[in-house]
Amino acid sequence: MKAYKIDPQEQTVSAVLVRDPAKHLDSIYEHLNCTMFDVIRVGDCMIFVDEEGLLKNPANQHYWRLNIPGFQSHLAGPGLAFGLDEQDECISPFWAISQMAGIVSWVERPTDAELEKLTTPCFVPLG
Repeated sequence: MKAYKIDPQEQTVSAVLVRDPAKHLDSIYEHLNCTMFDVIRVGDCMIFVDEEGLLKNPANQHYWRLNIPGFQSHLAGPGLAFGLDEQDECISPFWAISQMAGIVSWVERPTDAELEKLTTPCFVPLG
C-alpha cells in the first residue's frame, strides 16, 4: 500500500510502499524509526507520528507542523500519511502528494517552554 512519508530531516514529502498497517504494525515502526507511535486524524487522512518524538534529544531532532486551522502542535521526526475508507481503515492516499506537501511546514526547534505546553491531538475536526 502507498503512503506519504513526511521527512523533516530532508524536508521532503515522498511516496513510499508500506505493508497493510492493520496487519503489519512493524512496517510503521520501520518507516518512523520509533518504538511507539501516535495517530492524528485530519478529515479523511490518518497520520502516524513518533509518540516520543518531542521527548528525544532536540539536538538530533527535526520538526514540522500541519498548516490546518485548529492544529497547534509541533511534531518531531517523520510522519506517515494514509487515506481512510468508509470504515476508517487505512488505504493509500487518494489526494495528490502536492496537496500533502502543501499542508506541511518545516519549523525550528520549539523552545523549552513551548515543548512543555505541547500535546499531540488525536482528532482535528474539519469544517
